[in-house]
Amino acid sequence: MLKIIHSLKDGAGSGRFFRFCLVGAVNTATDALLFFCAVHFLGVNISIAQVIGYASGMIVSYLLNGRYTFRSKNLLHAKRIAGFIAVNVFSLGVSLLVLHCTMAATGVLAVAKGMAIVFSVLANYSGQKRVFAPERRAFRSGGRKK
Repeated sequence: MLKIIHSLKDGAGSGRFFRFCLVGAVNTATDALLFFCAVHFLGVNISIAQVIGYASGMIVSYLLNGRYTFRSKNLLHAKRIAGFIAVNVFSLGVSLLVLHCTMAATGVLAVAKGMAIVFSVLANYSGQKRVFAPERRAFRSGGRKK
């Protein structure tokens, strides 16, 4: 996580992180909207609502980040999809842990959801840049992987 913060401070990757955050706003809105609707209107347990919202945001994230943030040409590559899912399962675990810990500490659902979003964004970005990085390295080296 500290590497991400230092790379942004030094300017390296800041444009990509900015695009990641813009896309993140869209998939976070998707996640939060579905989460709060499931909890408040359907009475769904917060863990199940978190999985529903997160999974929906994950689909939006894959499509938009693949094309816009990381400028990937091949989104249907099985290894990339598997890596994306693995990173998101990890990030979902982080978000569930933070959601429940913050909810226990504060009792405020909006605060708990907000904290879960912050921690899952950091975990997700650090993983996703690795999922899409092999293609970017090949592009920078003239088609040769380093």
